[in-house]
Amino acid sequence: MLLSSGSIEINLEDQVCSLPLAKKLKDLVVKQESFAYWSKRQMYIVDNYHLRYCNDEDCHSRLFSSSDNISAFTVAELISMLIEIFGHDIMIPNNVVVADFLAEKIIGFHEACSKKD
Repeated sequence: MLLSSGSIEINLEDQVCSLPLAKKLKDLVVKQESFAYWSKRQMYIVDNYHLRYCNDEDCHSRLFSSSDNISAFTVAELISMLIEIFGHDIMIPNNVVVADFLAEKIIGFHEACSKKD
């Protein structure tokens, strides 16, 4: 799926965390609110899931009505979560898929917290 603004086109799937990491975040009970979602019902197919995006509250309400939908967190959403967790900026290495790198950091934090309980 391409998002376009004038002459700039961005593949949405390059700007969100991968489906396996999104599933893991959901399993770790990370709040499911995002601009983009992996859904079993609509357009762009990856492992029987489709990538969708929402730009209004109606859309979010419809997507949350199905437990099959999984937040596909964007880079900006993941950075915001990490700053809330760690309270400071995050260093991102070169040559990584940024959304997946950030998702893995959040997963690591939640797994470490669950081991303490």
